[in-house]
Amino acid sequence: MEKLKKDLLDNSKKLVYGTERNLKLLKNERLKTIYIANNCIENVREEIKRCNGKAEVIELDAANEEIRIVCKKPFSISVIGLIK
Repeated sequence: MEKLKKDLLDNSKKLVYGTERNLKLLKNERLKTIYIANNCIENVREEIKRCNGKAEVIELDAANEEIRIVCKKPFSISVIGLIK
């Protein structure tokens, strides 16, 4: 969670929220890091692992509601990507 907080401060303009957008970027190898909430649905988790090329996958110890609060967003967040 600390790495996510650091990326929020340093690279906020490079963060992408949402499963579909992150999967598309992951398939095109445009992500450096991808963060997954601990309560992310299993088929999304499997799809991320299947599509992953070189991105670092970090499984957070926080639920999507906790991540929403940390990111100061009005919606739940299951997947966050950091663009290269």
